[in-house]
Amino acid sequence: MSATTPAQAAALASGRGNPRLASILLGILPPLAVTIFAFGVALGVRGDHVPMLALALTTGALCLVPLCLDMARPPERRHLLLSILALVFLSHFVLPVFTHYLLVEGPTDAASTSNTNLFPRHVVRGQWVALLGLLSLLAGYATLPLRVSPARERQRLLHDWPPQVTVLIGLLMLPFGWSIVVAGYLGLLGALGTGFIGALASSINYGYVLLTIAALRYRSRLAVFVLVTTLPLATALGFLTGSKRRTLVFLATVVLTAMLVRARIRARWLLAGLAVLMLLYPLSQFYREVILDDNRRTVVDVLRNPAPALEAVSDYLGGSRSSSYVLEGVMATGSRLDGLGIESVIVRDTPAVSPFQKGRTLGLFFLAFVPRAFWPDKPEITIGRWITAVYGSGPHIESSTGPTFLGEFYLNFGTLGVVGGMLLYGILLRLFQASFLGPNATTPGILAATVVVVQVLTKLMGTFSQTLSATAFALAPILATHFLVVFLTGRPSARVPAAPEAPLGDPSRG
Repeated sequence: MSATTPAQAAALASGRGNPRLASILLGILPPLAVTIFAFGVALGVRGDHVPMLALALTTGALCLVPLCLDMARPPERRHLLLSILALVFLSHFVLPVFTHYLLVEGPTDAASTSNTNLFPRHVVRGQWVALLGLLSLLAGYATLPLRVSPARERQRLLHDWPPQVTVLIGLLMLPFGWSIVVAGYLGLLGALGTGFIGALASSINYGYVLLTIAALRYRSRLAVFVLVTTLPLATALGFLTGSKRRTLVFLATVVLTAMLVRARIRARWLLAGLAVLMLLYPLSQFYREVILDDNRRTVVDVLRNPAPALEAVSDYLGGSRSSSYVLEGVMATGSRLDGLGIESVIVRDTPAVSPFQKGRTLGLFFLAFVPRAFWPDKPEITIGRWITAVYGSGPHIESSTGPTFLGEFYLNFGTLGVVGGMLLYGILLRLFQASFLGPNATTPGILAATVVVVQVLTKLMGTFSQTLSATAFALAPILATHFLVVFLTGRPSARVPAAPEAPLGDPSRG
């Protein structure tokens, strides 16, 4: 039974927690929040903006607590999924206060909506619900007894993949995933259902995750070569689709995998990703609206004759002023990250505008597993258009608005729905952390954890039911591949069992 690779052993030996730094940062958070609050009041924050600022600082400080606690732990003992989620929560429900809502006096619209007329008091009420949701999530995560974790599946994922198998599967997944994506562009796969197709197309991401793991854990030169040579092409093709997500998803996958392998969140990586997103947004918007939509061209058309598209992009960049370009990117990125606005609209308008749904939207989770090939008239499992019609810009607008997890829980059962839903979310997150990461993290475990981050953590702006179904679709091929590897390779190498996981708030014990 093998323990760790030499590279892993060296990484774990060099990785040490810093309880002193963690204690200092935890001690700084409250006075820093008070200082910023006092500074804001001195600058003229008045009326309903005062509780808005106070709640933003309180929620933001609470979001930073998991990251500070993780600094006290050695890398293999960190609650990495919770720390990543805390950063995502901060970006969606705290930062919009400083980038938008504190800067306007009268009514304003939630991001990507019109005629929603949010007053500061409405935003404050939404902040209270968001803070309650965050507290509930942390409570669910911290109090879950680990004895209820799925021990059998956990033991199965303790079996690691040999390095050669990791590289081979990664290499096979890339062309398989791209064949699905290309067939989708050509309109050949629509009848199979978006959930199934999405799971197959995610093979590209799986391939890059496995190759990154092979490069970092096993120092595979072949994996490094494939990453260096194919990532630029994949990024360029993603840009040609006009989608920012498809442009950045593969690079983001590699960075995320590096975070999970090394159990370390680098601030410079996060800042670099945010900067790239802000710089990419105006160019991507121009490409999609002018080159694709206005000229009625598809990705296939652009690939057949890319010269006009490249010339138009070059002219746009050459004719843009740097200051206005950057400002447009900052404002657009801030708007895309805003989940507080629509959540505040839902809290304000439920049940006055729309009655509580009493679990109807959450029940759509089960419909996702019925293929459209067997049920052609299956209802949409997304509620984005309904949110736009009822809570957003109105039924005359063809758009899809994500309600956020908090908003969906509230529109179903009100405040109790937020408490119960976020408690469940915290429990699921702790189960994922215990099953996939930790001291015994394996290649399939890290791969599954990457899926959890992409599906469950970064999609707080969407719907809880759809996110869970998408996660199930994404995890299924990973588990199937793992069982196949175990079957074909015989008795696999297993990780040395680790000591029980320490409580969330006890950094001294890991």
